[in-house]
Amino acid sequence: MDENLYNILIVDDDIDLLNSLKSVLSLYQYQVDTASSVNSALKKITVNHYDLVVSDIEMPKRNGLEFLEQLKKGMLINIPVILMTGHLAVDYAIEAIRLGADDFIKKPIESKVILKAINHQLIKKRLQQKKEKIDNKVQQFSVRFEFTPEDFLNQSIPEYVIHYLSKNIRIPLKNLNELSICVEEIITNAFLHGILNVPSEVRRKAYKDYVVFINQQMDTDKSKKRVFVEISYSSSEHLLRLSVKDEGDGFNTHMFIQNNKPLINFDSATGRGLNLIQILSDRLSFSENGTRITIEKYIDEE
Repeated sequence: MDENLYNILIVDDDIDLLNSLKSVLSLYQYQVDTASSVNSALKKITVNHYDLVVSDIEMPKRNGLEFLEQLKKGMLINIPVILMTGHLAVDYAIEAIRLGADDFIKKPIESKVILKAINHQLIKKRLQQKKEKIDNKVQQFSVRFEFTPEDFLNQSIPEYVIHYLSKNIRIPLKNLNELSICVEEIITNAFLHGILNVPSEVRRKAYKDYVVFINQQMDTDKSKKRVFVEISYSSSEHLLRLSVKDEGDGFNTHMFIQNNKPLINFDSATGRGLNLIQILSDRLSFSENGTRITIEKYIDEE
């Protein structure tokens, strides 16, 4: 960490303490400014840039909690704040945390304690700034995953895909829930229909019969076939495109009729998935032989 980049404001009505802390922190190449009252500190913050504030709680006229509230809620300035106090009751600490305090150190101040507290907060701040820069740069991305039937039977691939999306895109919960259903249906369709060729009558049988059929299929070359999940996203268009392709036989696309007002047939145990996907996505398309299904979904701005 290059500490020359960090400016610290210390707030306390004890002038001797201010001078002492300034001397100590300056030895570690911090740029230190001081204020002997809350009003003075607020004025300095409006005209100067500080990376961190260390403030006493017990001060005349306006105390540290009032300063904290004004800083975090009134001025909406997101600066890490370390509070200094001779004693701190539990309810007082809780109130300080709710107002946005980042840490507490006890008086009398030990140099190693305050240095550790400052260093910890600056590391947190630096990591947060890096994350924000990364988030701002992710205007679009494209990724491709590859899975086998064994992967499908031993882990939740849809859950993995949704987790990846939620970590890389700011997706409102409503959109995320809709995508979860779409991804589940498309990937399940690719493996069960496209690769393992599980007929509808088997899926309607008892679970043990279903497992027997799956195990029989896994003893064939079908177990070596793969499913490819391709995802692309453009933040400028707020458009997510997800495509799933299987190396199997696909499905009979003639069994599915795309229309403007799709209906879900709840009387049938199978065949509902694509209709559900069509309702929850903004666009659904598939190749003629049914080996690739693609959806497009517009992500609402939060």
